[in-house]
Amino acid sequence: MELLVAYQDDPAGNNMAKFLSSKMKKDGEIFRGENYDLLIIHTPAISADWLEEKYDYDGFIFLSKHAAESGVLALTCHSTGNFSDAKFGGNDKQMAIPHPNIQKKYLQTLWENKS
Repeated sequence: MELLVAYQDDPAGNNMAKFLSSKMKKDGEIFRGENYDLLIIHTPAISADWLEEKYDYDGFIFLSKHAAESGVLALTCHSTGNFSDAKFGGNDKQMAIPHPNIQKKYLQTLWENKS
């Protein structure tokens, strides 16, 4: 099972977490779901390297805001990590294990629910 993670001060991530958690049961600090659990953290997601030490999940999915240089709004889905220097968190030259099945389902669901 995966753990969805949102930083409480990230407006986009917190908004998604509020929507998702409204249909989940809270168990301590974790919201429990049928297919995934949810955690709202008090530290920025970019510095949440501690999650793996504290929680045992198959993967961690971060709900967060991203900005494009073009200024065009977009919903993205990508694996975390750094091909070179870790300028924004994580470790130098370390990539997360990708979960293409989750990414595919996410994009399919977005397409099916577009308005």
